[in-house]
Amino acid sequence: MTANQFRDSMGNLAFDWAVNWHTTPPGQYRVYAHGHMRYSTSRLNNAPRYFRVRPMDGHVDRIQLQTNGSLYTSGWIWKPDAPHAVIEVHVLFFNTRGQLVFGYPIRASRFRQDVFNHLRATGHPTATGNYGFSYTIPRNALPRGDLMVYLYAVDGSGAHPRLRRVNMWIN
Repeated sequence: MTANQFRDSMGNLAFDWAVNWHTTPPGQYRVYAHGHMRYSTSRLNNAPRYFRVRPMDGHVDRIQLQTNGSLYTSGWIWKPDAPHAVIEVHVLFFNTRGQLVFGYPIRASRFRQDVFNHLRATGHPTATGNYGFSYTIPRNALPRGDLMVYLYAVDGSGAHPRLRRVNMWIN
């Protein structure tokens, strides 16, 4: 990156670098900044800088086969370092041989007052509460047989924490 942004204190020698919290996997990061002149390189003041991306957090309240044969699931998921990001919950169905036979994405963007209250009370002032999911997958869309059903959180970072796993028979 080129240091060519204007700041009153240094003229056109400044730069900005932003972390995309939506796509950065959880972990501890160390960032170094170096200045490169024509014949030399030096580490800039205040380098390295450290930052941490916290993992997603959430809960599956229910995953239940209904009397009409549909599958209902509900819960919530959020990413503390990207509180305005919409995260998807992927419901994946595997057969007894471990092969993926069906998958269904659900957007976790419904407002949940209980989640909002909990997050605000536990020190998250930027939490919006728009982290809920509730969806019924119709019977005619579901695969049949002895299945393992997994729910994963997917945010684009490459980290997909498993929220829940259940075995169920769908006929």
